[in-house]
Amino acid sequence: MKLAKYISKEFLQLEEDTELSLAIKKLRENRAFDCIVTKNGKYAGMFSLIKILDKKLVKGMKIKDLIIKPTTLSSSSDEQDAINAMLDEVSSIPLLDRDVAVAVVPYSSLLRLLYSQKVFDNIYVENVIEKNNPNLYLSESVEDALEVAKKIKHFTYPVVDLHGKLFSAVKIYEIVDYAILRPTGLAVSNITTNDFISFSESSSLKVIVEKLINNLDDVIIVNSEHAPIGTLNIFELFKKAISNESQGAIKIIFSGEKDYSFYMYFNSEIKRKEHFLIKVGKIKEIRVNIKKLHNEKYEIDLNLIRENNEILSIKGEGFRKDSVMNDILEKLENIIVKEKE
Repeated sequence: MKLAKYISKEFLQLEEDTELSLAIKKLRENRAFDCIVTKNGKYAGMFSLIKILDKKLVKGMKIKDLIIKPTTLSSSSDEQDAINAMLDEVSSIPLLDRDVAVAVVPYSSLLRLLYSQKVFDNIYVENVIEKNNPNLYLSESVEDALEVAKKIKHFTYPVVDLHGKLFSAVKIYEIVDYAILRPTGLAVSNITTNDFISFSESSSLKVIVEKLINNLDDVIIVNSEHAPIGTLNIFELFKKAISNESQGAIKIIFSGEKDYSFYMYFNSEIKRKEHFLIKVGKIKEIRVNIKKLHNEKYEIDLNLIRENNEILSIKGEGFRKDSVMNDILEKLENIIVKEKE
């Protein structure tokens, strides 16, 4: 089996007739946010807390009414299949044999794989966090928290004090519990927890990922005043790590040989030079093709599309992709500067 070193045979699965309240309790006990659902022992799908927030939830409801059908894996699946399956936003990807879940590939195994490939090295936290999400206040009603959760589907939501500083957090378990029972007059202060992960905005993404490998949760990012400025969501992190297309101020599209570490490194470098490239170079899109040559060298072909649709092409080759790209970007800067002389 190609995925043998990534699988786990310890996973939570519930029969489809399990009541919703009991399912939430089981997930909380296992510090999980989703699980496999079976019908008479056969795989039926998955149950995910972040996928039910916009549903009408009632007491006594069965999880069979809330099943989702994410990508599954088989004995012939490989690492790339497993990583791509994370885009379905489930923390453990089912591995099936004759319609029975025999194992899962947990997010931690894939995060560890990407970490070992140095995907997260030299990447700025600010480039991967979701910014400007609303914070919760202690005096707010849980109804307000539910409305926030319907729009921003996270595991953990920051709660701030009157000065806007991080005070505590609210977990999705309590929000879903509220959505089922709808008690009146419940304030956010009644459901907060100190069980959350936070890091400063100056923290290394590599260090944060080390923490996430063994702790499935969102990460609340705070500034020097200890005020939340954004959230690092595990699924968004995967999406950014494996995407071959970046939709920032400059659109970036990769083709050719896949290298997620290089994708993130390149995106980070362009982010640093973004103002210069847009304002001076009039660049609106960058297309990057990576090719491995027979002599173990790499050829990188950069096509830069300007606002007037003019295409500027720069090519380079060498044994290290990052060094080749640095040379190409230096050439690009020199070209743009000379144009303005």
